[in-house]
Amino acid sequence: MPQPSPQVDVGGLEHEALAEHARQTARSCAWLSGSTARRTGEIYRKNLRRLKGLERDLYQLKSGEPTEDLRWLYGNIRLVHAELHDLSESLRGLARLPAVRTATDDGMPRCVVLARGLLEATKCRLTQAETAAYLEAVQEIDPLRLAEIDSFLMCLKLALLEVLTQRGEQGLKAFRQNGKEAASFEVGPAIKALRFVG
Repeated sequence: MPQPSPQVDVGGLEHEALAEHARQTARSCAWLSGSTARRTGEIYRKNLRRLKGLERDLYQLKSGEPTEDLRWLYGNIRLVHAELHDLSESLRGLARLPAVRTATDDGMPRCVVLARGLLEATKCRLTQAETAAYLEAVQEIDPLRLAEIDSFLMCLKLALLEVLTQRGEQGLKAFRQNGKEAASFEVGPAIKALRFVG
């Protein structure tokens, strides 16, 4: 019988807490029989429109010194565009993945649900060790299909597009209300995660 792996600190997050989050996320997925994921293109297009609006608003800012969140976005917009282009070419493959239902989503590829869970558990501070530990814990509940493993990085990019859009909009709104003293919405870690995945 295999011995349980020792609890180690993986990038500042206790291994067992990360593994438990992964197992809970995996348990939250109910397979939809004979159904493929329809929502990936919709999620991509919706967040692409929001991100383009955010970019336009960033370029129109006439205020003083922007916050760190806005500097992260502004300084990495080319990276974001390159990753969006890469993602757009993979959407057809993501749409063919088997779909699951969760409490909040219906008809979503399981690897997108898992990617969102990984980003939530690590607060977008991804490392190879954390990603591997997360996916290993998922497989204790239900093994990953080969197509899911093959598509996982693209699913992470899609999830990061959602995170960047949300955090960027929050950061811009906070800057408009509070100026340079606005609270941070952690755009930097999301950009670093996009670089890590890229």
